[in-house]
Amino acid sequence: MDDREAALRELADDLVERDAVADAWLAKSFTDRLFVVELADDEDLPSAIRRELVESGLQPYNAL
Repeated sequence: MDDREAALRELADDLVERDAVADAWLAKSFTDRLFVVELADDEDLPSAIRRELVESGLQPYNAL
């Protein structure tokens, strides 16, 4: 496991401790590494979490 992967797994572990997040995990497709955040029912992604994800170098799936 490289440093980037370890940092993203740590971020996922941190996010699942938050009320708005039901689950978070790192996945790999054939060509990409995906970071998935599943929100709790009726929750929007809080701006603080969105900011933290961007600061971690992640982009929303529809930003490409």
